[in-house]
Amino acid sequence: MTIYNSATKESQVFKVVAEFPFDTMRKRMSVIVKEIATKQYKLLCKGADSVLLEKIVFEKNGIDGLA
Repeated sequence: MTIYNSATKESQVFKVVAEFPFDTMRKRMSVIVKEIATKQYKLLCKGADSVLLEKIVFEKNGIDGLA
C-alpha cells in the first residue's frame, strides 16, 4: 500500500500485516502495517470519534485533554 502526502510531496510504502474489520461492537476498524523504508510497525485506526477519544490516555502523552 502506498500513501502519498500531497503537502510534502512524499510517498510512504507499507505492507499490510493484519486487518481488524469494522464491527458494530467496537465501532472502529484497524490495520497493522509495516513501513518498508524504516521497518517500523504502525497501527492505523478509523472509527467514531466518540469511541476513539475514550480510548486515548492523554496524560501518558503529556497532553491535558482536548482543547
